Amino acid sequence: MNSLLEKEIGGLIKDRGYGILHSGWPDFLVFNSREAFMVEVKDIGDRLRENQSVMHKTLKRFGVPVRVIKRKDIKKIDEKLLEIPRIYLSSREEHLKLIKIETELRTTQDTLHKLQYACLSKGFKPDEIIKDWNKFEEEGKVLWNKISNLPLNRILNQSL
Repeated sequence: MNSLLEKEIGGLIKDRGYGILHSGWPDFLVFNSREAFMVEVKDIGDRLRENQSVMHKTLKRFGVPVRVIKRKDIKKIDEKLLEIPRIYLSSREEHLKLIKIETELRTTQDTLHKLQYACLSKGFKPDEIIKDWNKFEEEGKVLWNKISNLPLNRILNQSL
C-alpha cells in the first residue's frame, strides 16, 4: 500500500475481520458485454510469485476465473482463451431481482432464528411450534427456488 490513506483504510478494514490483498493481481481483466475472466501473462522461465499465487487462489475461491497464458501459447491463443471458464454478467434486472430475493431469504432466516430463540427461552417444546416452523421453512424453500431459477445463479454455478 502506497499512501497513508490506503494504510489507514486498510487497517480499518482488517480490524473488522476482513482480509486484504493489494498486490498480485493478474495482468488483464478480459471482458466483453456478457462475460469476463482474468489472465496472467508469463514469459519463458517465468513463474508466479507468492503474492500472485495467493491472489489467483483467492479470486478462484470467489468464482473469478484466472488463467496463466505463456509465451509458448501465443500461436494457439484462440484455443487457450476457449479453455478459460467465464463469469457471465447478468442484466441489471436479474441483479436487482437477485438482491431482492436474497433480502427476503435473509429476513426469513432471521425470523426463523428469532422464533427458535424465543421458543427455547420460554421452554416451548418443538412439537408446539412445528406449525409455525413449517410455514417459515416453506417460505424459505419458495425463496430458494426463486434464486435457483434465476439465470444468473445457474451461470455462476457453472463457472465455479
